[in-house]
Amino acid sequence: KAEGWFIQLGKKVLPIAKGDFGDRFRARVNGRLMLTQLSLALIAIELTDIVFAFDSVPAVLAVTTDPFLVITSNVFAILGLRSLYFVLASMMNRFHYLQVALAVLLILIGAKLFLSEHWHLSNVASLLAVLGIVSAGIVASLLAPGKNQVSASDSQSK
Repeated sequence: KAEGWFIQLGKKVLPIAKGDFGDRFRARVNGRLMLTQLSLALIAIELTDIVFAFDSVPAVLAVTTDPFLVITSNVFAILGLRSLYFVLASMMNRFHYLQVALAVLLILIGAKLFLSEHWHLSNVASLLAVLGIVSAGIVASLLAPGKNQVSASDSQSK
């Protein structure tokens, strides 16, 4: 059975128990406390959260160079990035224009990063732009019938 490099490294460095232990992170095997494969998966997920948080440093530096804000924003990114992803993913089905709004938002952030040496957009203007773009996507989804919504005439004809 082929295993990935992360699992092989984890088994060399950490005491990983073989077998399925359900939703437990630790298990006692032959009197020895060991980590389960679920705990190894959790370590992998948290490491990717840290990588993505550090990946966002250039975006934070486009907004501010204050070290306190850069560090705290990355800490909050580590703590909440995965949760925010699941919130947005669940909202995509209901608000079908939210995906377009997020694409426009990413273009704005990219332009701000690219043009930061020549053009400065204040923090208040940036925040208002983010709120405005996301709000416009949500309002457009609520007002316009979308591909995931069934119109009243369709539901009556069935």
